[in-house]
Amino acid sequence: LNFSENEITPAKSQEYIQSIEKINRDIGRLIGSCYTVESDLSTVRVAIVGKPNAGKSSLFNALVGKSRSIVTSQKGTTRDTIEADIYMGDILIKLIDTAGLRDSKNKVEKIGIARSYKEIDTAQIIIIIDDQNPKKIHGRLNIKNQTTLLVNNKADLKTKNLKGLAGISISCKKKTGINELSTKLLTLCKELENNFLASFSYLINQRQITLLNNISSGLKQGVVDYNKTQDMTILLSSLYSIQDNFSTLIRPNDKNELLNNIFKGFCVGK
Repeated sequence: LNFSENEITPAKSQEYIQSIEKINRDIGRLIGSCYTVESDLSTVRVAIVGKPNAGKSSLFNALVGKSRSIVTSQKGTTRDTIEADIYMGDILIKLIDTAGLRDSKNKVEKIGIARSYKEIDTAQIIIIIDDQNPKKIHGRLNIKNQTTLLVNNKADLKTKNLKGLAGISISCKKKTGINELSTKLLTLCKELENNFLASFSYLINQRQITLLNNISSGLKQGVVDYNKTQDMTILLSSLYSIQDNFSTLIRPNDKNELLNNIFKGFCVGK
């Protein structure tokens, strides 16, 4: 077929660049709304923090349902983080017992305390437990946007005045208040779950997220190279280089590679 050049209106270079940038923004939004099983984002991380001998390990054991952390009357018994996975309803919680927060000259305990502060930074829910006033402990910690739950322990002591204290009062020794605490913790986890579901719409695997990142990087590099050279040939070369990634994303051709990616995480016994 013969066409007159006057009938052809080629797109301007800038229109191609704008189209590529729009595609890349769409990929970015897609990646932002996805999570992978490997990322463990669906697990709620809950850290129990407080001063030594406040009852952190006792509460940890009560929530886990067995004696997992060592409990003694000696301060500083816990010198490292201890983790346990528990289910509350249908929500998986990674519960962390931490070293008591205090100034210490003991080298090992100082490492444990540093890990406690790290857990405070990374946990989604922080249970602050104290046998005096957990609100004061909260004020000393650099807590950002995490959800906090204040717990007054040793409510069984006759000398303890619970009036005016913020948070939930419990007794790890008498096992009182634990059900109320568990219900409150489950409510907070449900809120986080709803926020999670609102933020992440898709579950994808590591292979797919890697391909999407490769495509996004290739598109960005193509635009950068074009802006430097104003040469559409270089841009086209960049697009060709990511075409295989895109084809593999929507239609995996290599069945052996696909099967290897699926089963490489399995340990098949004899």
